[in-house]
Amino acid sequence: MVIVQGYIMQINPKHNDEVRYYETFAGYNIPFKLQGQISKAEADNRTTYYVGTYRHNLLINVKKVHQNQLLFEDSYFYQKTWYGRYQLTKRICIDEFGNETIKTY
Repeated sequence: MVIVQGYIMQINPKHNDEVRYYETFAGYNIPFKLQGQISKAEADNRTTYYVGTYRHNLLINVKKVHQNQLLFEDSYFYQKTWYGRYQLTKRICIDEFGNETIKTY
């Protein structure tokens, strides 16, 4: 992690990042609310599953996998506010064709 002007920037996965697997998500708010945590072995036996990567309990990346193909990947960037909480500032979404969409908040 590199902090530039207060932003948490994702450069490379860190060893302390936590990867969790999920069955689905709820709603379309960003960042996604992943639900139904499952094991890696369970995910490997499913047609579709989601992979969430967390850093310091913040969701920083979501991948949707369908039939062993990446359907989309969302990356989230946060800024620490003056009262010590983290606020979402940027989302980068990459679809299955490699098209990238960037949204700032």
